Amino acid sequence: MIAVENIVGIVFRVINFGVLIGLAVYFFKKHALPIIKQQIADKQAFIVSLHNQEQMLEQEKEEVTKRIIEDEQQWMHLKDTFDQWRTTVSQVYAEHEKERQQRIRTLQDRAENRMQQVTSMRLSVRVFPQALEQAGAELQKYYADAQQADQFIKRIIDHMRAGKQ
Repeated sequence: MIAVENIVGIVFRVINFGVLIGLAVYFFKKHALPIIKQQIADKQAFIVSLHNQEQMLEQEKEEVTKRIIEDEQQWMHLKDTFDQWRTTVSQVYAEHEKERQQRIRTLQDRAENRMQQVTSMRLSVRVFPQALEQAGAELQKYYADAQQADQFIKRIIDHMRAGKQ
């Protein structure tokens, strides 16, 4: 009987083991499998979401890169425009400075000429009466002699007659 009991014990053990495996499969399919499937679906959705985010970030990166290139081009254009403006302003400033210097020289020349004229007029106002007085005195001495006075008058009359002919 020991052998039969051993056989019956083995059979019941196999049946118990099968029941346990069946219960484990039942609970696995009923409770664990949906949870695992949901987790797998969530992980797949997360992976798809990450892939979509990666594509969106790549597109955004390309757009940002394009904007950076456009901004750099615009900056270079503005820099070139500013450099041209600065050059033009420098040229205009140089021209204005040249004109200003020329006006200053013209005004200085005019002032110098005016000073020379004023000096000349002041000198003539002082010297001219003295020269006339001195010339008058010289002429009176020279023509004090009647013969020289007559000769001078004859020359003037001859000169006037020669001019009318």
